Amino acid sequence: MLATFFRAAALAALAAATVSAQEPNARPSGTEFGFFTFQTKCMTCHGNPNVERAPLPSAIREMTPERIYEALTNGVMKAQGHSLSDPEKRTLALFMSGRPVGSIQQGDAKNMPNQCPANPPLSDPAAGPSWNGWGVNEMNTRFQSAKNAGLTWTFVLNGAAPICVCPDASRQHVSLHLLWNEERHDRLRVSLSKSSLRDIGDRTGGEELLLEYAPLSSRIQVVVGA
Repeated sequence: MLATFFRAAALAALAAATVSAQEPNARPSGTEFGFFTFQTKCMTCHGNPNVERAPLPSAIREMTPERIYEALTNGVMKAQGHSLSDPEKRTLALFMSGRPVGSIQQGDAKNMPNQCPANPPLSDPAAGPSWNGWGVNEMNTRFQSAKNAGLTWTFVLNGAAPICVCPDASRQHVSLHLLWNEERHDRLRVSLSKSSLRDIGDRTGGEELLLEYAPLSSRIQVVVGA
């Protein structure tokens, strides 16, 4: 078994030597070559704490591929890039930046096909009706002011003048009650009130906005809107 192992190792070494002899200048392709080149030719300075002026690899990764390519071609790294072919410099720039040289225009918003031609200005989200979070505020009151909610309740009884109601910080509940009883069987008791949770718990009724005994054939309109 040991003899078989050594024979296999010898054959593998021979095959590797044959490939090396046939392709003396062979190099990895794709981004693997960029990784290989940066490790073998660049990290002696970039990432070396003893070379203070060399940017760290993390800093280089924030650069555009055009900047990296230009540095290797005509810039401060021209001497180091002299041994690399043009495709190799581009592959190294691709590996370090994460995108190919010359692709910057593809990510420009002006070149995207789905842009809005009208380009309207952004509106102020705080200027209209809003509900920011589950409880609205740090006290979790779940109350919206009339301004923030953008809503009003309008009641009209038999074509009379409308009654507009907006909840406020003290009373957030609007109630409309219709009551019929035998004592005034030809009339309907119509009441409209605004109350808070405490008013409801104490059964005080809150603020009464309307109390009227209207005919059974009365028409009541309720409109909720901005």
